[in-house]
Amino acid sequence: MTIAFVLCLLLDMIFMFVEPYIVSFLFLVVNILLKSIDEWKYKQETKEYITSFLQMGFFFTAFVLLASGMV
Repeated sequence: MTIAFVLCLLLDMIFMFVEPYIVSFLFLVVNILLKSIDEWKYKQETKEYITSFLQMGFFFTAFVLLASGMV
């Protein structure tokens, strides 16, 4: 996952498809989403997936606010 992110970030820096903060945000969201799905599927008794989903919601809200220029 990290290697794919670094490759996408390098390609984005060379060709400038999108802004680097969008690539970083997508990495965070995909990483947290995969982590929370893994926790939900294999560690349901610990309920750690709830905090992962909340963390993803926080990052998504922060990104929307920053991208729209409200903050």
